[in-house]
Amino acid sequence: MQPIMDKGNVVGMIWLRVPWLQFFQNLFNDGIFGTIIVIRSNCEIDDDIRVLSFTIDGSSADFLGEFDAHDPKYDDQVVTKVILDLNLHAEDIPEGLCVPILTLDIYPTDELAVTFETSKPVLYTTVVVAIFAFTSLVFLLYDYYVGRRQRKFMERIIKQDQIVSNVFPAAIRDRLYESGQKGSQDDTLFDPLGGGGGAAGSPLADLFPETTIVFADIAGFTAWASAREPAQVFILLETIYGAFDKHAYRRCVFKVETVGDCYVAVAGLPEPDKEHATTVCRFARDCVKTMKDVTRKLEMTLGPDTSDLDLRVGVHR
Repeated sequence: MQPIMDKGNVVGMIWLRVPWLQFFQNLFNDGIFGTIIVIRSNCEIDDDIRVLSFTIDGSSADFLGEFDAHDPKYDDQVVTKVILDLNLHAEDIPEGLCVPILTLDIYPTDELAVTFETSKPVLYTTVVVAIFAFTSLVFLLYDYYVGRRQRKFMERIIKQDQIVSNVFPAAIRDRLYESGQKGSQDDTLFDPLGGGGGAAGSPLADLFPETTIVFADIAGFTAWASAREPAQVFILLETIYGAFDKHAYRRCVFKVETVGDCYVAVAGLPEPDKEHATTVCRFARDCVKTMKDVTRKLEMTLGPDTSDLDLRVGVHR
């Protein structure tokens, strides 16, 4: 409806009939279903505001009736558009005449919501979480195996260092490591003697003129061992020499070696000792006394003639 104005006064009206059903057809693409369109007019007919409702399913449209057909739960998602407003002042409109203002409201429906529902966000989230979990697992496994390898490496180094420490005095051991590191880029911890002794492969040799050597062997050992199992022989030697080692550590005597039933030690090296002869004599006395105590205790385990074993000691200055 369009009013005809003359000098600000309405002198006539033009009525326009709009076929809304035809207008809404082919408005949306196929595949979009469940859209409600409500057209409202501000003009009242029989005290009721004129309302028309349409549903659009893809390219087709259907007229639902002269009522508001939208679901109130979608009020916050409405899209409103004014499609007709002549912008007339109230004093310009004759009494009893209503010039309509038409508004078009578009509402979604449950059917439309289902159309746009997708599991992709859940899928993407699951994939991201799975990737994160897999990556974390890989890092944890990597850290575990690297840590285990490092622990084995350190354990091997410690064991080898203990072996070297048992064979050489601490001062000689340190000089071996230093010379190996200077003379070779290889892993000298695994081959502490690999670089030779000193510069240009020269051996590590020091002169200690003030020393005393002690030799101690077990009297009667050959006959006793011939009547024993190897395990029993091992128990005897391990127990006796273990006790001797404690005395050597306490007296600052350097154990050189054990050959069979012979125990060789020296005082006055690697640390000089002015009383080296006295130290060795005291060490020998301790060993003789310990020999008697140990063989007496082992007699119940290794046989009655074990206590008959004795210790011969020789001292050379």
